[in-house]
Amino acid sequence: MRGFQVLLAPFWLAGWSMVAAQQPEGLDAIYSSAMAAFAASKWVEAAEGLEKVVAAATDPSDQARLAPVVYTMGAAHFNAGAYPKAIEAFKIS
Repeated sequence: MRGFQVLLAPFWLAGWSMVAAQQPEGLDAIYSSAMAAFAASKWVEAAEGLEKVVAAATDPSDQARLAPVVYTMGAAHFNAGAYPKAIEAFKIS
């Protein structure tokens, strides 16, 4: 039986790799990518990533802790020239 399990291991790993590749990117990665875009003056990309992070927070206590993220999102919108979106973000934060 042990030999059979060893033979199946590569197929199991390949299957797990396929499943893992289908999972959406984690919020930490989205946040990091958005902040890197902000640092590189890629305002639209930064704002879109931060919007995803803010939208994922459904718990009111999580939303309260996201004020700095929402403020940064507003700054990204402002720098991109999306003034109405910036105003809305600044109202929230």
